[in-house]
Amino acid sequence: MLWVVLLVGCRVAETRFTPLGEDAAAPSCTDLLRNGEETDVDCGGPACPRCPEQGACTAPGDCVSGTCVDARCAAPTCSDATRNGEETDVDCGGTCPACATGNRCAQGRDCVGGVCDSGTCRVVASCFDLLGTGVTTSGTYMIDLDQSGPLAAQPVYCDMTTDGGGWTLVFGHNISAGYFTDAAQAASSNEDAPLSPKYSILGKLETLRRNGMFTFRINWPGYANRNLWIQTTNPTADVDVAGYQAVDVQSTTNFWAGLEQSAGTHGPPSNSAFIDGSIASSNWYYAIGSYVVWFGGLPAADDVAGGSTGVPAVQLWVR
Repeated sequence: MLWVVLLVGCRVAETRFTPLGEDAAAPSCTDLLRNGEETDVDCGGPACPRCPEQGACTAPGDCVSGTCVDARCAAPTCSDATRNGEETDVDCGGTCPACATGNRCAQGRDCVGGVCDSGTCRVVASCFDLLGTGVTTSGTYMIDLDQSGPLAAQPVYCDMTTDGGGWTLVFGHNISAGYFTDAAQAASSNEDAPLSPKYSILGKLETLRRNGMFTFRINWPGYANRNLWIQTTNPTADVDVAGYQAVDVQSTTNFWAGLEQSAGTHGPPSNSAFIDGSIASSNWYYAIGSYVVWFGGLPAADDVAGGSTGVPAVQLWVR
């Protein structure tokens, strides 16, 4: 403040001068000016809202996108190492590629494994476990069958609606792709393509045992009948069927009583398929993993398609 003393006669007069701008309004985030610590007009800096795309910036925190490139706020991308835009985690989810296990998510499609459980991407050990997370849509999901960690997860088709849902497809065969050559191929084929016409993860069947037993469903696409049952034995092993319990069995002809290994020592062997449901018989009806043609197709059972009538496809599920 400048004080000037004027001598007027014998009196002393004082006049006070205000420096330019001292009474001007303080900078604000709504004054339509770039002032104070703002990086652009009414945005950026520690006190004002973040700036939109193309606004001036000095740091990522100045921008709505969280990305400052060449002193300008950049649009969100899926490679800017920032969680922005519609992403659910850094550079993934939303409109970006799916997130890995452990990352944040809002819905299943945000995750590589297709499972968003309580806001976190994770993988499960079966389609039945998937059902427990609230997923009710059938489709292909990443499943960690042997529970060896998310990196070991593989695509598996889950039926989430039929007979209560939670069914893991473990075998599918359509004769349009030919027949299996041996037990090894019937136990493992196209494991990363569950909807292929020759598909099998029977070699991993033991990982799907639940409460000491297997709940199976066999069906023949295009035909109404299907069998749903429980057994304690793994049909890929050379053992007698044990623990068989019918749950909803619609086909009982041709020695039906569960599934067993076709070429085993527990009954008259058949070398025409990997496993079948003609128990203790050299017949191989209800065949899973057929090596040869049977009346132009696959042997189901007389009360599925009629006597001496081959069917074109079969599926086996575990719940």
